[in-house]
Amino acid sequence: MISSQELPNYLKCKLYDDYGNDFIFFKIEVDDIYNTKLIGQYLSYCWNNECAIPPLKVVGNPGNYKLSLKISSFGPFDKFENNVLKIDLEIQNCNEEIYKYQNIDDSALKSCYLPECNPPCMNGGKCINNNICDCSNTFTVGKYCNEYNILERIKKVDLILKIIAIILFILTIVLMSGIIMFKDNLIIKSASINFQIIILIGILFNIAYLWTLTKNKSSIALCTRIYIYKNLGFSLVFGSILAKTYRIYKIISYKKSFSVVKEETMFAMVFIMMLFHTLILGICYITRNIRSVVLYNNYREYNDCYFSDLKNLSTIFNIIILFIGYALSYATRGADKNFKERLSMPVYTYILFTILSEIINIGNEEISIIVQDFFNAFGIIINTLVIMYYLYIHKFISIFVHNQIIMEQQNPSKWKNTNNVFFFERQTLNREIYLSSNYVMK
Repeated sequence: MISSQELPNYLKCKLYDDYGNDFIFFKIEVDDIYNTKLIGQYLSYCWNNECAIPPLKVVGNPGNYKLSLKISSFGPFDKFENNVLKIDLEIQNCNEEIYKYQNIDDSALKSCYLPECNPPCMNGGKCINNNICDCSNTFTVGKYCNEYNILERIKKVDLILKIIAIILFILTIVLMSGIIMFKDNLIIKSASINFQIIILIGILFNIAYLWTLTKNKSSIALCTRIYIYKNLGFSLVFGSILAKTYRIYKIISYKKSFSVVKEETMFAMVFIMMLFHTLILGICYITRNIRSVVLYNNYREYNDCYFSDLKNLSTIFNIIILFIGYALSYATRGADKNFKERLSMPVYTYILFTILSEIINIGNEEISIIVQDFFNAFGIIINTLVIMYYLYIHKFISIFVHNQIIMEQQNPSKWKNTNNVFFFERQTLNREIYLSSNYVMK
């Protein structure tokens, strides 16, 4: 046998007793206690004149030894001689190419054994020691190769997105301050100050959504915030642009009667969109259908947000709103530029990136969550920059050029070489002023 192997259970001996003792106790011993050790039940008894070796392991150095079965009880009789049965025991060398040879049963004596893993190693893992699996040739980790590696976010990309979010936040605050500062300017006033502020507030929601896209979605609270930021930002930004486009559509469709959409109607359009998404969120929250779930992609484990099928209604609703916005923008494509605010490019850009984001998010278990988050973040950044330029920065450029023209008129000699520089801006400004005179909401 080899070290740490159990004694065969077929080892038995017969006891010849002339006195009719039913119970006789015995113990197992080895003649060399320095090079061997018995592990297990070494005390037992004989029953009906048969003595069976109990479950017992022998740990020891290679060599030849004597295993003894020694009677330890004699009933009411005196101890008698020849009470020991000896068996030859050989501990063989351990073949370390097949077995492990380590100190697991005794600190001084090594055991020769085949590793056992219970439960067994999974996903192709190899049992290399007792309850120790080698997972190096698998895509899994853990004690039994039954766990997946955690999908690590790309910290540099997340840092860049956070920096961009901070810059966009500061720029939004600056633009909001500029709108308030120049609220009496005809160019600003013509585009409805209230809706310009609402769009900027929606942009702040989108920036908050951009920030959450750099986080692991490991909590219900974060999933709830993601839904709020994404859908309320969409309602405030695109809802306001939709309302403004609808106003233009009404003006050019009923130009003779000059039908004007009241500001209350435009507010109602935005409010209905916000209310719809709020109701969906409320139902999901009450029914406990907002969860952070563990998913797997390419043998990587990650967290994602789970909502009930009601979320699909939210997605469908947004897509319908996008197509309505597209239809209105297309319907107003031939309108006199003097009646058009620069809404077409923000509308088309918003539609493009929003629909692409939804398509990518549909196959969320096949596409890495990092790719999804990055594409969603990229869409938010592009949409925000386009809206900022066409709806705000362009207006402030026109105001700046207008002020330069006034200064030129007041001091012609100083500005005589700038006529060509501001030629294009002058043309744009003239159109903006003409638009403002025809387009201010009463």
